[in-house]
Amino acid sequence: MTTTTTGHAARPGLARTAAADLVLAAAMLLVLGVTAILFRPPLPVDETRYLTVAWDMTRAGNLLVPHLDGQGYTHKPPLLFWAIRLVWAVAGVSETAARLVPVGFAAGLLWATHALGRRLWPERPGVAPLALPLLVGMGPVTLFATMVMFDVPVALGVTIALIGLHDLAHRGRPRDMVMTGLGLGIGLLAKGPVAAVFVLPALIAAPLWAGRVPPGGWTRFALKGLGAVAIGIAMILGWALPAALAGGPDFARMLLWGQTAGRVVQAFDHARPWWFYPAILPAMLLPFLVVPAFWRRLRASLGRPDAGSRLCLVVAAGAFLVMSFVSAKQIHYLLPALGPVALLLARMADGVPMRPLNRWLRRTWLLPAALVAVAGIIAALPPVVGRLAGMSGTVIAWGPLAVALVAGLAVVAAAIHASPDLAPAAALKRAALAWVGVLVMLTVYGGLGPFRAFDIRPAAQEVARLVAADGGPVVFVGGSHDGMLDFQGRLTAPVTELPADGDITRWASDNPGGIIAGRIDARGAPGWAPVYVQPFRSRRMAVWRAADRPQ
Repeated sequence: MTTTTTGHAARPGLARTAAADLVLAAAMLLVLGVTAILFRPPLPVDETRYLTVAWDMTRAGNLLVPHLDGQGYTHKPPLLFWAIRLVWAVAGVSETAARLVPVGFAAGLLWATHALGRRLWPERPGVAPLALPLLVGMGPVTLFATMVMFDVPVALGVTIALIGLHDLAHRGRPRDMVMTGLGLGIGLLAKGPVAAVFVLPALIAAPLWAGRVPPGGWTRFALKGLGAVAIGIAMILGWALPAALAGGPDFARMLLWGQTAGRVVQAFDHARPWWFYPAILPAMLLPFLVVPAFWRRLRASLGRPDAGSRLCLVVAAGAFLVMSFVSAKQIHYLLPALGPVALLLARMADGVPMRPLNRWLRRTWLLPAALVAVAGIIAALPPVVGRLAGMSGTVIAWGPLAVALVAGLAVVAAAIHASPDLAPAAALKRAALAWVGVLVMLTVYGGLGPFRAFDIRPAAQEVARLVAADGGPVVFVGGSHDGMLDFQGRLTAPVTELPADGDITRWASDNPGGIIAGRIDARGAPGWAPVYVQPFRSRRMAVWRAADRPQ
């Protein structure tokens, strides 16, 4: 018997299903966060770098100008650092408290996505709750919602802006303009102008998705939209202009122009060709690509979309197209568009009964077996995978990673095919839950072995012990330090980098109480014996005392 969304008899069951979806999404996020904190170290260089910037704010008491390795840090605005600093002010400085911050932002994203879904489909109250477990179970969200990074805060700001924009098009109240501007400002303070990529297309294309003329007409809507943009810009400038004045001319130039222009035209790093996002689009839609109901409902939904679906399509497609022509690209850069994508998936599946699968799809072993075969092919071609991902220089065991990934998809496929007559909503939720379970198991496995090669904490703590004993400065040799040691060792002075042409023996002579850290085989590394060595990625990280240099 199929439950419908009409009639008083159906509403108690619908309410119970919606509540179950909300609880399921919250539980999935909580399990991901706890597992990451317990079994995965903060990953260098990104997470360790951002923790160090927040640590510098704390030890220096400077909330205006972020610093990294003693230099002004212009790469990102301060919202994430402020949030970590606020949590530390309440709970005390700890790694666990800092790593709960992105989980908190992700919980806020779930709230905002639910609020947006309720506005887009008020006549379909099951869509918004269903979207939440689908969002948590979506590949990039599952991976990055627990990382100390900027994309989930941006997604929260973007979704708040979309809530305000929807209300602005339907009610036109001043507070709707403020809500839109507030969300945009949060996104700008989280990661800079990239937040506008997810909001402005929806603002410009409002006549395409609104389905009605807004109160006061389109001219008044446009003026209020410009007002919302002005509010967002005022929020980011309220920090950026005082920070530029306080940080000096070079900091101001890089903050106000260099970072934005450089990333759009010619990326400082993460430069990718225009086809990068189309190439990884399947990865962004995992694990739902292995769910037959996804393809069936996609085909059935290719007709005329409703107003809510049109808004989600404008946001997702607009961001996808614009970001494809921005120089810097990473898979998580599109994460702010995945809330609307999850809402689209939920809208596709809501209230639609599932036809029995055909005889071919009832052979439940076929899809998992095919996925494992694909894993073997990928494992045999690690240079191809590494080059496509732009990570060929990063030491990652591509073969085992590919096998684990595709074996995880096989688990998802098996979970779906175990009950071939599942309704689309149930099939998609089961896929999301199975995918989260696979990632939890991989995280636990990584914590028992592979992640140790990425854990810089033992070396940082050894540096801190030696600093306490010898009292000298710390220098890093053999490349960029990027704040790896500062927070992990709770160092009270920034680590500096030895110049490429620097002489470490002379530095040790000038700083007899100094401590040296870096790769043991790095160019310019000390020639005397280290006091500490640990595996780090595919090489070894070492710590030396300047006092041990040969006389």
